[in-house]
Amino acid sequence: MTAATYFDRATGDHYKAEVVEHTRSRYGDEQVTFDLEYPAFVHPEVMTYASAERSVASFRAIPSVRLLKRVKETPVLPLVWLENQKGMQGGAEIVDREPLDEIVRLMADCAVAGCEELLARKVHKQHLNRYLVPWLTMKTVFTTSKRMLGHLLSQRRHPKAQPEFQRLAELMLQAFRGSRPRALGETLPETPGRRLPLLYKYMDGNLGDGAWVRRFSDLDPCDLHAPFVPLDQRQTLEQTVVQSVARCARVSYEKHDATGEKTGRLSTLEEDAELFGTLLMPDDDPTEPKHIAPTGHVLFAEPSDWFYGVPTVGKFPGFVQFRKLCKQEVCEFDWAAYGVEP
Repeated sequence: MTAATYFDRATGDHYKAEVVEHTRSRYGDEQVTFDLEYPAFVHPEVMTYASAERSVASFRAIPSVRLLKRVKETPVLPLVWLENQKGMQGGAEIVDREPLDEIVRLMADCAVAGCEELLARKVHKQHLNRYLVPWLTMKTVFTTSKRMLGHLLSQRRHPKAQPEFQRLAELMLQAFRGSRPRALGETLPETPGRRLPLLYKYMDGNLGDGAWVRRFSDLDPCDLHAPFVPLDQRQTLEQTVVQSVARCARVSYEKHDATGEKTGRLSTLEEDAELFGTLLMPDDDPTEPKHIAPTGHVLFAEPSDWFYGVPTVGKFPGFVQFRKLCKQEVCEFDWAAYGVEP
């Protein structure tokens, strides 16, 4: 896969757009998954693209000492400083940026000092990490269609867009141009007769009177849009789905391995299977809220008439999202317990 990056250590500006999966259905629909990094202050604008599936690093899950170290070493600064004027867009560029950068670095130093004091008082990271966010980057797994990627690029590469989002959009375009979609539906089938006990435990067997189960079981693992699972590591359909979902989820704590540091070692099937179960049935309790978002990045390239009356198969034309096959995709709420008619 292809990556485009920009990093300026002097200013802490760190952007990345890496294509980690790029597929095309037999009907010509293309989907692409990016591994992105960009300034956290751009993140609200990234989240406006509801047509995409997004799994985002959680500052509640990342140890405070790691974030403190990052802010100390390379606090994120604006790409450019623009003069104040009426409206959303700034005016002329302020050429002498060093005094402005120094002010922001001092602000970051104050935030670090305050957070270190909170840490010394044993305050949990879900509280103190929030005060470091303005000087951090955000990491996101971002899956979208080629058509909607074009929509994003048309908006965010425009001169009136936020400069930092312009940079991210340009890197996304570079990475996409260097990628070639992998055609799905052209691989040999797996050995027939296999069973998928781990997946079926969490999947809704009532969809389409179970007809989709038979068709799903015929898929080859290479016929999936499954980010972070290389083709040469796809041994079975179940293993591929489980590992892709788990590795997409690991972006919550900024790693696709299962260690505390970035060792480069990918997580094992055993580690991913444990996380997969935790996501879809926490503590083996069906009443516990699920962490369903990572299942939205795994796609099956098939027509919707497979599903015999199922009302929706997800966001992406020509593809079926795995999350649409999961039990209780939407967490149920007991309205009656609060006097509200269900």
